[in-house]
Amino acid sequence: DDDDDDENESDAAMDDLRGLEDSENANASDDDEDDDWGVTTRRRTRRRRADNRVRIEAAENRRRLRRAGRRSYVESETDTDEEEEYESDGDAEDEEEEARLRTRRRQNSQQLNSESEENEAEEEEDRRPGRLTFVMGPAKRSDQCFSWLLREFQGYGCYVPQLGDSVMYIPQGHEEFLDAMEDTLSCRVWEEKEDVRFCEPCVVSDLKYIINTSNGSRITDAPYETICEVTLRFADPRSANFGETFSLKLPRLSVPDFIVCVDRFTDAREQKWKANDQNVFCLWDWEIEDEEHPGNFGTWWHGEISSVVKNEGRWRGSPWNNLRITYSNQANETVTHCFWELFDADDKLRWRRAAEARQRNRASDCLLGPALSTEVTRALTQKVEKLIANDRFLAYVTDASCDDVYLRESLGVNANYCKIVPLPMSLERIKHRLKGRYYRQLDAFKSDAELIWTNAALFHGLNSSFEAVAKEIRDELLKDVDENDFVAETHEIHLNFPSYGVIKKEKKSEEEEETAMENEDRARMISEETKAEEEKEEEQQPTSRRTTRANALTTPRDSLPSTTQRSSSRLRRGSNR
Repeated sequence: DDDDDDENESDAAMDDLRGLEDSENANASDDDEDDDWGVTTRRRTRRRRADNRVRIEAAENRRRLRRAGRRSYVESETDTDEEEEYESDGDAEDEEEEARLRTRRRQNSQQLNSESEENEAEEEEDRRPGRLTFVMGPAKRSDQCFSWLLREFQGYGCYVPQLGDSVMYIPQGHEEFLDAMEDTLSCRVWEEKEDVRFCEPCVVSDLKYIINTSNGSRITDAPYETICEVTLRFADPRSANFGETFSLKLPRLSVPDFIVCVDRFTDAREQKWKANDQNVFCLWDWEIEDEEHPGNFGTWWHGEISSVVKNEGRWRGSPWNNLRITYSNQANETVTHCFWELFDADDKLRWRRAAEARQRNRASDCLLGPALSTEVTRALTQKVEKLIANDRFLAYVTDASCDDVYLRESLGVNANYCKIVPLPMSLERIKHRLKGRYYRQLDAFKSDAELIWTNAALFHGLNSSFEAVAKEIRDELLKDVDENDFVAETHEIHLNFPSYGVIKKEKKSEEEEETAMENEDRARMISEETKAEEEKEEEQQPTSRRTTRANALTTPRDSLPSTTQRSSSRLRRGSNR
């Protein structure tokens, strides 16, 4: 239909031009006997008539080429759906064509006196560049890929990391998560470091955001989700690994948190939950807003503790998932929980009051955890509002949506912003977080300010104009902030309760390691000799295959040297353990 409309408009335009040409021919015949002025007019008329013919032919050629191009584009579109390419914008071209025709009608009706002005106008129109449209690939990211990292207030539910957080790291939960993901490449700090405890106080010393390269994951259905790469520092002076750091990848969790804020951990530990305790609550679906109570996120399940489960093996004494809850409002469903996932009636009431305070824009009236002071929050909010009012920073006021396509300055090509940037951040987002008392320490505010700059550098490139403006925003937000207020690198955590235990690893001396290596070599030699003898016997007696390899390897203990006997006892103790 669009092609038919364009064709009709082009036909009408050419009819007008032909009619104008006929009228000019008639006028030219009447002026044959005029004076010199008539000769000049005839010459001008002939030139205009020739120009009209050229324009008609050019319009027909452009229309023919546009039809052929559209046909080829439609035929090749199905074969190139998964490629990123640039196509000329057909609508923009049609608008420009209509503008050209209107200009020509106006020029012909007014009978411009200068032929050079017409040529210059046509050359200017021909030099006008066409707009380019970025064709999206098959993997478009959605808001759910990073929505859990954009909370604007503190609340119960999944842990959202902030720079400088004091947290409790639970290795057993991390191991179960990695095993469920069938991840054998990630760091398992309890295997690499000595005397790691069941619960290790740590500080979040660094945060990075990356896009999961796989199409979907076992945690969420959203493809290419944003994963938070967290660097933790052992912050308890009593820890054997005090001051050392390790990194882990934290996606959106649908399993119990193995990283918990220390304040939440200690408050829940003081409850001292035990079997047969009543009125136990747990928050589920913490990202879904309650339709009946706007501002409230999640659904409360309540029940009682039916039993206490003890972990066995090397995790004996660990508090991970040791409480079994029977829920009364969920058809008596039984679920195993950690004690930091459970709340009492007072916690539920505080959660509801905090939601009501946020609805009144009075988040400071009811806080669910540590937060920046009112004075600091007010000062930082004034800084952010001042930058928002400046038109120079307009590009960084609001978050980019998943549909936004921008020109990358360093590359000169259009690209979808959220496909390049793992976590969008803006001045409005920082302002809302300040008003919602989201930040627990200044390090978190600093992290968001630097995230604006790193996003600009990632999308537009270093030394670009956008990167320079974003760097100016970061410097303005962090101006007059005392460096001593940042705690990510120096903070220590002192607990007022004993440790839950240590994950023991078997230590071997140099002599024992040498003995173990000698025993392995000896066992390998015996195995090779036995295998050769067994193959020789099978060749001689092919029907007598009753003897297994295990029986062939059986050797009387008295015939082994003393070092071999000690090694065998040690290996047997290790396997039993």
